[in-house]
Amino acid sequence: MPNFANNQLYVVLISLVFGFTLGFVYDLLSFSGYLLGIKTIVTKCKVEKRFEIINKKKKINKVFLFFWDVLYFIIITPMCAIFLYGVSEGIVRWYIILSMLVGYVIYRATLGIFINKVFRIIALICRYTFKKLFEVVYKRVKGCSKFTKRKKKIVTHKNELFNYGISK
Repeated sequence: MPNFANNQLYVVLISLVFGFTLGFVYDLLSFSGYLLGIKTIVTKCKVEKRFEIINKKKKINKVFLFFWDVLYFIIITPMCAIFLYGVSEGIVRWYIILSMLVGYVIYRATLGIFINKVFRIIALICRYTFKKLFEVVYKRVKGCSKFTKRKKKIVTHKNELFNYGISK
């Protein structure tokens, strides 16, 4: 009898850890959404311009968030099935699901808040860096195209002078 109780306690603890894992997977998926600019929370800001810009994107973000959440469930469904098969030989017990849910909620309420803030800061830094890098490259390419256009105009101008019989 004590062996059975130890086994159940072990399963509950492992399920709690798996709930933490599910929360972390959600944060990883949110991080990729932050990098792409999809996952944003609409809140009132003191600056009215920013609030209006966010509200314009609100409808688009709802569609992306729906597909992002569907993607999350597509990812975690096989994970849960494999976990349940490995822990309890495929038998779905209510205390396993409850402990996974409790682990997820504990993660989101404690460590998830901190990790989510860190992921947002990293995403903002990455997006800012890529934006500046893109601006520098774009200016270089645009400058090269202006140079080639100027060169063509000069050549065209010399050809026009040559065609009219005027030479320097």
